[in-house]
Amino acid sequence: MPKIDFDAMTRSFLLSEEHESPDTLSYVQAITEILNRMTPHSIRESRNIAVMKGHLKEIGRGTKRMMAENRQLQERLTVLEEEKEK
Repeated sequence: MPKIDFDAMTRSFLLSEEHESPDTLSYVQAITEILNRMTPHSIRESRNIAVMKGHLKEIGRGTKRMMAENRQLQERLTVLEEEKEK
């Protein structure tokens, strides 16, 4: 049975893997999960956590709106560039 070189396989996989940075919504989700795991020790802490969760929700909504607007603008730009080429 031939010997399998797992080190080479892992290295080639890692090097060929695309390196995309996470988008803003991923960061918001990660912070929200961390806040959900926190246990407040006072009423003040629980209120602060509730405020932070609300702010993160608004950040998420704003980010989704910006992403949608960005997509729309990119489509318009593509159409304008195609018209310019004609």
